[in-house]
Amino acid sequence: MIHRMTLLLGALVVTLSSCTRIKEDRSDCPCILTLEFSQVPQRVKDQGIMVYVTDRDGNLVVDQTFTSEDYDKGSESVSVKVPKGDVQIAALGGWSAITSSANSMSVNLPSGNEADSLFLHTRKMACLGETALDRVDVHKQWCTLTLVIEGVSPGFDYDYALSGNWSGLALSDFSPIAGDFLCKARQIDYGILQVRIPRQGDSSLTLGLSQTETRGDGSTSNCSIPIGEMVSQTGYDWSKTDLEDLTITIDYSLQSGTFTVVGWTDGGRDDKVI
Repeated sequence: MIHRMTLLLGALVVTLSSCTRIKEDRSDCPCILTLEFSQVPQRVKDQGIMVYVTDRDGNLVVDQTFTSEDYDKGSESVSVKVPKGDVQIAALGGWSAITSSANSMSVNLPSGNEADSLFLHTRKMACLGETALDRVDVHKQWCTLTLVIEGVSPGFDYDYALSGNWSGLALSDFSPIAGDFLCKARQIDYGILQVRIPRQGDSSLTLGLSQTETRGDGSTSNCSIPIGEMVSQTGYDWSKTDLEDLTITIDYSLQSGTFTVVGWTDGGRDDKVI
């Protein structure tokens, strides 16, 4: 009888031990977060995707740039360890350390530089289990402004510069950050100039024109055009998830301007004469 009781107790100990292993507390174990890049344009992936992940207390837990060499075998994804709980994810493409600064909270553009060709994905998600998946879907965060100059008399060449009150971008919600934006437009062809503008928060954009050569009488000409207000009249939306491009044709002979809004995803055009 005693021998039999010993066997039963031994079996019970084994059973209890097995149950303990099954119900092991894994709350402190990290979550394996998979970031899937198949929806990201190839040209963005080729440049590398910078990923920031912060935990619910704002601590930075992932800060890494991923290229195709980092992808999980046979996939277009990467896996990172994050603490369980709510995390904030930001994935950036097209960012350049030469033109702007970036951290887990924002991208900031120094005065004098045009905006990066920045694509951004941001998401807050709950990583509560052993694994989690985020399909990265980036969005265009700059507006390329093209200036087409017509009807200029010989000897009346100008420099064109854009200025405004917004030069940064919050990575958590695509919102613009206040700061001095100033950048000279670059010439890409005769009578055609371009400048990349960061997301704006108001209609403060101004186009400054300064004559590059002195007139025969020794005078020069400088003026400013409140193009931010004019762009607003076209219905252009700085809060759209994907910013559209703008073309402004300035005809000195007619003293008029034409604004063209060009859609990024569909290539649609909308012309307004002001």
